[in-house]
Amino acid sequence: MSRNQILKVLSSVLMVTTITLIFPLVVGLLYAEKEAKVFLAIIVSLMIISYIFSLFKDTDAKHSTKSGFLVVGLSWLLITIIGALPFYFSGAIPNFFDCIFESASGFTTTGASILNEIDSLPKSILFWRAETHFIGGLGILVFMVALIPLADQRNIYMLKAEMPGPSVGKLKPKLRDNMKISVITYVVLSITMLICLLCCRLSLFDAITTTMATAGTGGFMIYNESVAYYHSVGVDVVCTIFMILFGVNFNFYFFLYLKQWKQIISEEVRWYFVVIFGAIALIIWNSWHMFNGFWDALHHVSFTVASTISTTGFVITNYELWPAFSRNIILLLMFCGACGGSTGGGIKVSRLILMFKQMTRDISRMLNPRSVHVVTMDGKAVEEDVTRDVYSFMMVYVVLLVVGTLLVSLDGTTFETSLTAVITCINNVGPGFGMVGPICNFSGFSNFAKMVLSLIMLLGRLEIFPMLLLFSPALYKFGK
Repeated sequence: MSRNQILKVLSSVLMVTTITLIFPLVVGLLYAEKEAKVFLAIIVSLMIISYIFSLFKDTDAKHSTKSGFLVVGLSWLLITIIGALPFYFSGAIPNFFDCIFESASGFTTTGASILNEIDSLPKSILFWRAETHFIGGLGILVFMVALIPLADQRNIYMLKAEMPGPSVGKLKPKLRDNMKISVITYVVLSITMLICLLCCRLSLFDAITTTMATAGTGGFMIYNESVAYYHSVGVDVVCTIFMILFGVNFNFYFFLYLKQWKQIISEEVRWYFVVIFGAIALIIWNSWHMFNGFWDALHHVSFTVASTISTTGFVITNYELWPAFSRNIILLLMFCGACGGSTGGGIKVSRLILMFKQMTRDISRMLNPRSVHVVTMDGKAVEEDVTRDVYSFMMVYVVLLVVGTLLVSLDGTTFETSLTAVITCINNVGPGFGMVGPICNFSGFSNFAKMVLSLIMLLGRLEIFPMLLLFSPALYKFGK
């Protein structure tokens, strides 16, 4: 892949990002905020840079997975830096390292924040903060492919690097049409949630920002108290339902639209709901004494479980006060995450299913070496490359978890804080335990720790390898 080809793609990324900045600009103008000038200046600057990049001729016909990784990694670094600019130049966040952290957390839909005071921020900044979740939920390149005509082959390699989950290798040639369906599904679900929140008597601004934070399973709210600010059971129920829905593999909605009933409830989706209902039941059983009856327990526990497994990170109760058994279930849900092909983070349910099946197959082989066992998902054989990739992912995942925890602990924080900060960032969850618990934030970390955690968030959002490979010199051997 040539440098010109990379610049052409980055030009498209800048174009789409510029379009997204128009919305907070409009909000700033509607509320007569001085921050509108900041958004306007950034938009003009990006348009000029995008135009300059577009002047380079794309003559390279070669496309590969390596080029896809490179473009995706560079694109996400670029939008993270761009996303930090409104925070910094508006003065909302004076420290640029904090701006990078907040931007990375937004676009990766992690929802971890360094802000101690949110309520007083300008409306345009609050809108941009929530919008980064909405963009990052599907991915900037998904929107780009759906909106801008590029070569299908190149799209496949880029989206294989960006889309979450171990099943992306089966993308088909008419990828742009598939991405359009994903974007349409995403928008339709978002509009449905918006209408439900308006019915709960939220203001239009509150309903839009809450919807964007939920759709991207991110968790950035416009109030310090998160969703608890509204003191509304109706809002909590709507958020609970849609957090779960956005954590479902989007293939579910595609097959639902096609009325292919046999394929709607896949093995992954079934286990996703089993884990959710099982976790709710176990936590209610263990922490029953902390609530005012069954409905109060169901309300708070189901919201927290949905928020954690979907990696949204909304908070309506301090789960650190729950018994150890319940807290450990929440910790396990942070690792589990949502379905592959959803907006949620974590290891992914499909990957855990494959790991378990591979483990049982290996045990069976030990007991009976001559037996033939095939790993299947939904009745279809899984290729060896897929299971091997799952093992590779988990091995690197554990290494990053250990290294990240050691680096963050240089700040002198407790082991619980350091470990769960890395866990919640690599799984794109948001709140953790200790100093980064549900009623705390990440402001207490040093600039070095914030940069480490920002990189970990990007690694987690892109399933590790696209970002990790940016550190490989072989990736930069451009074609002539």
